[in-house]
Amino acid sequence: MVEFYSKISDLWVERGNHEKVPYYTCKGCGCNAANKIVQMHEQEKAHQFLMGLNDDTYSSIRSQILMHDLLPSLD
Repeated sequence: MVEFYSKISDLWVERGNHEKVPYYTCKGCGCNAANKIVQMHEQEKAHQFLMGLNDDTYSSIRSQILMHDLLPSLD
């Protein structure tokens, strides 16, 4: 599992080098869109990691984690 996480983490870093998260410089903006986008990307990473785990070993744990509305951070 550590080897898989290392490989997928490297891919996320590479993807992050090519993908820019928009940010807003307007004053008084209360929508917090940039943070929402970052949270969305973190949730996507958690899904990718969980779905990439070995089905035989981690299927029941993965199912339990995916049932939550908010996934825990990968840390």
